[in-house]
Amino acid sequence: MTSSTTIELQVNRAALLTLLHPPDRDYFWTDWYSKERQVVLCYTRRYRNLGAVASQRNESLHPILKAVMNPQMSLENAIRSMESELKLWYRSIREADERSRIDRPRAVDFEAFQLLVGHVTIWALEKINPEWIAAKELATQPITAGPCDCDIYIRYGLPCRHYLLRACIQGFPIPISLLHPRWRLNGPSMASGNWQARYYDDSINPDDANPTKYHDVGKNKFLHAAASLQKLHQELPRQQADLLANQLSTFHANVTVTHERLQEVGQGLLVTLPKPPPTRKEAWAGLRQKKKHDRVNARALTAAEAAERDAKQRDAKQRDKQKEDSEAIASLPPDPPPHPLLHPSSL
Repeated sequence: MTSSTTIELQVNRAALLTLLHPPDRDYFWTDWYSKERQVVLCYTRRYRNLGAVASQRNESLHPILKAVMNPQMSLENAIRSMESELKLWYRSIREADERSRIDRPRAVDFEAFQLLVGHVTIWALEKINPEWIAAKELATQPITAGPCDCDIYIRYGLPCRHYLLRACIQGFPIPISLLHPRWRLNGPSMASGNWQARYYDDSINPDDANPTKYHDVGKNKFLHAAASLQKLHQELPRQQADLLANQLSTFHANVTVTHERLQEVGQGLLVTLPKPPPTRKEAWAGLRQKKKHDRVNARALTAAEAAERDAKQRDAKQRDKQKEDSEAIASLPPDPPPHPLLHPSSL
């Protein structure tokens, strides 16, 4: 069912047949082999279904209704459960549409997606983002927009890297005309069967075109890493995904604190090379011996011994300074007697 290529399908089919008994093998060749093109992914992935994989609406609602219904329920309770569950389902769809109007995916290049954010679903934006990253990697090649046989374009009606290449090279935002109206939040519910993605030159603002707009290598690497981590987080099990999120949150907090501290001193987040390790002579010179007049191979002081020695030296220097101050004060001449006219008794 999940074989993505015909070669993978042949390998999986052979492995399945080795596990079946002879009657089951006959049943497979008689009833299931002829239906492979209807159910196996390597064939269905190229159907123009715009993401709707169920053959009818009732079939897509079956898992939802099965979770709240059972054969022991009365007809009245079954209808009430269906009504309540369908209301929750439609509410979740409306909330998703509202989030798409307000929120903005963090891992997309807003300069390129500014005409799409708030006008198409977030699901479609996240589906296009990997193709946009691939288009920037192909930006050195000539323009090859349409026709295209990529799965994302044929199946979902979303632009692939080949259609996005022109916008990337000429440096203008992705036009909404490259997306099927099915993904628009305020678009028509139905479209003609001969729809094709295309660029309308009249709708492209020449002032927005800048061939060097998407050539920021650092920004591209950052967005690519963010998109890869987001995809990895979605594919991991719940516990591992939470662990990855906690690690990324801790790393982000550490980088933010370091950047703020460096900004306070006016340095910015600079990347410096580590100091080279000291030579053997420098490392030996940095070790303090227990006694200068002792033998050459005397052991080095421990941390506690070195701290105690430093404290004694500081105390000795402080005592010597106090003694020098006392002697300097004692050597001063006595103060002269006050002048009679300035004495308080004469006033």
